[in-house]
Amino acid sequence: MMAAMKRHFLFFAAVFFLAAKATSQSLPQEILSETQAVYEWTQSDDGQWIFVSAASAADGKNRLYSFEKSSGETRVLFEPFPDTRARFVYGMHFWPKTQKLYFMVHCGNYKAHGSGNLFLHEGLHTAQMDGERKYSAAGVWRHNALEGWLFQDLWTAYIQSPARPDHDGFLNALYTFADPGANPIFALQKDDGAFVYGAEALEWLLESGRAEDFLNQADKVSIVPLEKYLFRRDKDGKALKESAVTIRERDKVNAMNIGMIWTETTFAEANESLYAILMKGSFKDKGLPSEKWTWDYSLVFEITDGQNGLRFFIPEALKEIYAVTYSFNTSDPLPIEGTKGGLLIRDADKKTKWLYDGINVAQASKGLFNLARMGGDSATAWLIRICAGLVFVILLLLLLFYEFLKGRFSVSWQRRIAFQIQEEERGKISRDIHDSIVQDIRAIRIEAEMLKVQEGQEQKQKDLSEKITDCIVKMRNICYGLEPAEFSLPSPNPGKINLLSILKSLGEQFEAKSKIKCSLNAAQCLEEILVEKEKCQCLVRIVQEAFANIEKHSYATEAQILARTESQQDKKVLTLFIIDNGRGCDLDKARSGANWRTHFGLRQMQERAKTIGAAISFRSAPDDGMQIKLSVEI
Repeated sequence: MMAAMKRHFLFFAAVFFLAAKATSQSLPQEILSETQAVYEWTQSDDGQWIFVSAASAADGKNRLYSFEKSSGETRVLFEPFPDTRARFVYGMHFWPKTQKLYFMVHCGNYKAHGSGNLFLHEGLHTAQMDGERKYSAAGVWRHNALEGWLFQDLWTAYIQSPARPDHDGFLNALYTFADPGANPIFALQKDDGAFVYGAEALEWLLESGRAEDFLNQADKVSIVPLEKYLFRRDKDGKALKESAVTIRERDKVNAMNIGMIWTETTFAEANESLYAILMKGSFKDKGLPSEKWTWDYSLVFEITDGQNGLRFFIPEALKEIYAVTYSFNTSDPLPIEGTKGGLLIRDADKKTKWLYDGINVAQASKGLFNLARMGGDSATAWLIRICAGLVFVILLLLLLFYEFLKGRFSVSWQRRIAFQIQEEERGKISRDIHDSIVQDIRAIRIEAEMLKVQEGQEQKQKDLSEKITDCIVKMRNICYGLEPAEFSLPSPNPGKINLLSILKSLGEQFEAKSKIKCSLNAAQCLEEILVEKEKCQCLVRIVQEAFANIEKHSYATEAQILARTESQQDKKVLTLFIIDNGRGCDLDKARSGANWRTHFGLRQMQERAKTIGAAISFRSAPDDGMQIKLSVEI
């Protein structure tokens, strides 16, 4: 036993070492070769995508990159400002719930034509997969709306201030508010009903004297309705009648938050929600050569992102909570931190800590604070978990050593136990139906056949008898489906069942019920395929599930089962093919995200295959039928 204990100690030590090594690995060389300084990075929950904010090796400008591990391809998610090397991406967070990357852009001191604080690209952005299921610039969405005062500042900087109006600069600033992939164009309608587009529309405004009226509308609204002026273009550049801007929420609270100019921020995930901070402050240091903005505290916002769009707001319980400020150039603790206990908030006084559970907020004692942090995902928390888990496993090994070695608590064992229970219950139900309901119906048929009927009613009596007989056949088929007769019949090979006989019966029943032609072809002219009972039960259930899918979803006219056996390294392997000529499906789409949860039949077949150590694969394409391949040692 001591030797076994030593082996387990070495095993867990190796696991811990490998985990620590994995967390310290550097970024892929493909990204490092494109950058000269990495500001921050994060990755998707499955680790297949890495997102990096860095200074480009080519020109030193801040870019946001996405890297796909499977293809090794690096893409630019967010391009730099025209003529600045300042850092502008602050705070990145990938939220598994929405499969989106959230990041803030802040470059409030950007200047053009002598005018400053234009806040180009300022605010909250998200990056989602594009139409090719890649994270690219086509999937980046700016969620801030255009406030009236900023609209006027942009007009002043690009149209009024320069000796020659910078039409492209003004239009490009407006286009940043368009939906991703919209390819927007600015459009105005003239008095005669004709539309003018782009720079020509701006020139018409100036030449017709309408510019002042157009600009004055910004004084009357908190958010400029760009959906009236920006329209989508097709791939050939032709303007469409469809707006390029999704209408933002117009309620008072969200309108204020959407138009808000954001600062450097951090995100935290807790309570199944996403949170971010907004730093607030004032001009306090008067008397300096130049006024200096100083941050006093941070507000905590909650972000919701669903079918009704993105909203960010201060939860009612947090309206009186002021978090500490944060600088990306320091090693100070983060203002907010997501834990399993809730959202931890560090107060602006740098002493008090708060814990918000999604409904209520309470001051966190030192013990509660440490306990909540242990539920978080920091490296320290993981180290504590691993150590605690190691101690637990050692104690478990001392009590249940032999059972543990035999794998009695493995997932496969649990699956087998659950499957055996299901099969036992199926057998009971089948026998109960056969011994009670079927026998009762047979008695009713006999009585119906023995009844004396009036002359001329004999045919009705015969028809009634046939309907009852048909009902008996259907009930027997149900009983067979629940527990094929071969499972309980005596066999010349104890513990073995002729699978081929069951498949033949299932195919005939399927064809009679669904009216879909079904054939069984066995290679090598096989007359029987003997399989252990447990494996035979699982294989039968997989075939039944495949038949159910074909009948319900495929619109097929033919189905077939191919069976063959072969020897592989002194082992006999059975391979089954279940094929139909139906409409098929897009398997990549079916396996993605929430879609996979709805394909219960495919998942059920995979689970049953795992139970007996079988390999199962699916091949399909739209309008090309479905092929299921199943291989198992017999």
